[in-house]
Amino acid sequence: MQRGVWLVGICFVAVIAAVATQAVAHPVLPCGVRVYIRFHGKEVLTQVIDRGPTVPGRDFDITKALANRLDLHGPQTIQWRFAK
Repeated sequence: MQRGVWLVGICFVAVIAAVATQAVAHPVLPCGVRVYIRFHGKEVLTQVIDRGPTVPGRDFDITKALANRLDLHGPQTIQWRFAK
C-alpha cells in the first residue's frame, strides 16, 4: 500500500480523451501532473490530461477507460494524492 496524504474529491466519468486513455481532468492541476486515484480499494497511477470539470461540486472528470478499471460509475467520492 502506498503511504502519503490522501485527499477526497468528487468525480464523474466523462469523455475527455481517446477510448483507451486512462486519465483525469482537473480545473487547477496542470496537464502532466501524476496522481494516484483510489476507489473501493483499487488504486491507479494516472495523470491530468485536460482542464475541467466546469460543473460545480465536481473535482475531477475521469475517462471511461479509467472508470472501467476502477469499476467506478456515475458521480462518486474518490481518494487521490500526488505521485512522487
